[in-house]
Amino acid sequence: LLNGVAEMLKHGVVADADHWKAVSTAPLHDLDALAPLVERSATIKASIVKTDPREKGARRLLNFGHTIGHAVEAASWEGAGRSLLHGEAVVVGMITAAWIACRMELLDEVGLEAITSPLCTLYGLASLEGMDNERLLTLMRNDKKNRNGAFHFTLPERIGRARAGVRVQAHLVLEALAHYRELYARYTTPIPGQRERS
Repeated sequence: LLNGVAEMLKHGVVADADHWKAVSTAPLHDLDALAPLVERSATIKASIVKTDPREKGARRLLNFGHTIGHAVEAASWEGAGRSLLHGEAVVVGMITAAWIACRMELLDEVGLEAITSPLCTLYGLASLEGMDNERLLTLMRNDKKNRNGAFHFTLPERIGRARAGVRVQAHLVLEALAHYRELYARYTTPIPGQRERS
């Protein structure tokens, strides 16, 4: 369910701010409430694909969260830790892509927080422990979206609007991964002196 909801949230970020708000606040235990949101997501995706069946332009919007997400997903299957599911990895990708967008001044700080906070609340933060940065970059370079050694991202400009095919330098990717690891450490480190409940 959460893997599917991750894709629905992606649709909201790239194409429909109202959809993002509805999905991010939906009662996930209520399938009747989710049904029209699933239908709306399918409509958004079908509309984008119909306008660009060969992925030359608008369809690349659907890659939001996938550039780093696919690499993290593949790396998790290589390591000894728990393998990430696709939606979990895409969430990592959306958080890092939003941070890159903010660093590149495509997205403001308010927009970054508006994307990051609900994702962290719904999914928590996946550990990237054991994932080597150089291995992640290699996996990204092998992705079909990235050609001639360059990384091409879909980055949000605000919730409901994104830009596809943005060229991103490797150093920003590494900084985004470092930012994500800092978030993970911040939100998973116990408060000093706080005892675990029995």
